[in-house]
Amino acid sequence: MTEFIKPTWRNVWADVYCTSHPRTISEFLESVVRPAIGRLEEDANMFKESSEPIDAFRLSDTQDLIAETLKAFCLSLNSIWERQLRNLMTGVARELYDDPGLIKKCQMDPWHKLAGLFEELRGFKLSAFKAYDDLDTLQLLANVCRHGEGSSLQRLSTKCPELWLVPDNSMTALLDMPEPKRVSDLLCMSNSVHASLTKEHEDNDDYEGSIRRAAEGR
Repeated sequence: MTEFIKPTWRNVWADVYCTSHPRTISEFLESVVRPAIGRLEEDANMFKESSEPIDAFRLSDTQDLIAETLKAFCLSLNSIWERQLRNLMTGVARELYDDPGLIKKCQMDPWHKLAGLFEELRGFKLSAFKAYDDLDTLQLLANVCRHGEGSSLQRLSTKCPELWLVPDNSMTALLDMPEPKRVSDLLCMSNSVHASLTKEHEDNDDYEGSIRRAAEGR
């Protein structure tokens, strides 16, 4: 009978350093994201209940601001955990292999190559970890916020149809909702994030341009 060698996990200092990552994410969500969205929702409810005609316009503006704030927080959260993941992988590459080329790959390779690189470093598939599916969804959502209509939006609508109130897989339908609880809850699902180092995502991508393209997708 053929014997298979099981991969082993060798603990390194990079694993120790990343133990603070869940707290970083949790503090960001609880101290920054939730209060900001909550305040905007309070304003929206106040304008909604107001009898002043001008407040109908203020309500519309506030709802738009909520949508844009959710997109900005999504990009921020995605950047934090990807940075954590790449820092972890870079630390492993430095401690176990001391290979400048491998270290550079951890820092610069595009997102779609990271899973294979992680398995090369640790001997385990990134998809085997419990949080992977949520983090993969977050990556898709961040791409949608960054680029608007496109292939990531189609993949997200296939993977998470529950994010749409009606069967209309567009950026507008995703963000224009009576109460944006579904997307904000999705942003807050990653308290279990263990890892993440970052690349500035896709080439020729800039933050302001990303927000602008996402807004144009609406």
